[in-house]
Amino acid sequence: MIINQLNTHKPSITKFDTLPLDTNTLNRILEVQQLPDDVKDKLFYFIDMTIRDYKAKQAYK
Repeated sequence: MIINQLNTHKPSITKFDTLPLDTNTLNRILEVQQLPDDVKDKLFYFIDMTIRDYKAKQAYK
């Protein structure tokens, strides 16, 4: 009863919930999940660095 009502409404938990999914990106993320943790850590380090640098570059335009 109450549980059914709670399960039918799932609020947005991230700012990205409304973005369409890019199939190629999603497939890459799924592949990354299969990698060992040390490799994932390195990949995410470089991804985070690239995003940070891109945002900094945009801020100074």
